[in-house]
Amino acid sequence: HILAPSVPAGSTAMSFDDLLPNLNGYVSTEDKVQYLMYNAMSQLHANQFHAAQHHIEKARQIVAPLLVSTLDEHYNRAYEHMVTAQQLAELEEILRFREKEEELRRLHTPTKAEIL
Repeated sequence: HILAPSVPAGSTAMSFDDLLPNLNGYVSTEDKVQYLMYNAMSQLHANQFHAAQHHIEKARQIVAPLLVSTLDEHYNRAYEHMVTAQQLAELEEILRFREKEEELRRLHTPTKAEIL
């Protein structure tokens, strides 16, 4: 149990989807979301846009019900989840920008046939 909070950050060698079922009782929901966000950032940095989108969507699936349930209770309890939802939205905006940037780069890069 002592290492459980650090498992998501250190589990990059395994697929989170494979690892998650074994960790459900040991890793907090916040750690799962943080892992997914960091993994999305890593995938985004590596121009793996589909994988980044997958991790953003998985994180959103975890955060959305938490946000809805805590909003019914108290604003202060929901605040952390609202911040996380906003971070996911901003990460997704960066993803869209990088996709467009990559698309424009491909359109403006001459092919070998065009160079010859």
